[in-house]
Amino acid sequence: MPEGLYFPGFGPADANPDMGDSAIVETVGLGGLAMAASPSVARFVGAGGMTEALAVTAQMREIVAAEHPHFRIPTLDDRGSPVGIDVRLVVETGITPLINTGIAGRKAGVGQVGAGVVRAALGCFTAALEALARLDLAERAERFPDELSGGESQRVAIARAVVGERHLLLADEPTGALDSVNGEAVMRLLRSACRDGVAGVVVTHDAQLASWADRVVFLRDGRVVDQTATRPGPESLLAPGAKP
Repeated sequence: MPEGLYFPGFGPADANPDMGDSAIVETVGLGGLAMAASPSVARFVGAGGMTEALAVTAQMREIVAAEHPHFRIPTLDDRGSPVGIDVRLVVETGITPLINTGIAGRKAGVGQVGAGVVRAALGCFTAALEALARLDLAERAERFPDELSGGESQRVAIARAVVGERHLLLADEPTGALDSVNGEAVMRLLRSACRDGVAGVVVTHDAQLASWADRVVFLRDGRVVDQTATRPGPESLLAPGAKP
């Protein structure tokens, strides 16, 4: 739940839990990470004054990969703002990013009832690092997107898709650009999500990939032409007479 200042007539009981939808600017080195750049805002959102703002930005430096080359903070001798939240450092230190957020009203239609700060949940970073490790990407967690290969970027997308609370997971050719070893790792991760209660739907032309499914539905020209009743094996899908 966010902590901050509320508009007249509103209080904590009127606030809705933060959903993370205000965390965009923190990913580029602004918002809560650059609190030292605007201590007056820190006071406005109930996060203290100059001392607290400087302390927050100093703490955020412990969990990032770099300093921003363009977003500089005059109160810190023009040092760049912290940028590139490193999931490994978050998990190792237990320090989670501070997020500036507008406090939304609990009741529909009320709108914003205040402004404040909130800490990102540690559990989401732990789950993300575990997903990356299962796809052999833990050592690449500090890399920026343009430093990843096409296959690595694809595996990161899969890891991101399975992290968090969700009921449905859609995957269109999730192993299309991967070798057999990494492709199997992706399918193991998807199967694990399904065992945890997620409904997974995978689109593929690969019989080996389809053999991981509990049920296979065959389509031709956009129409369902057949389906399996029980979990198949790749041999059954490739047998004479099997539907394409």
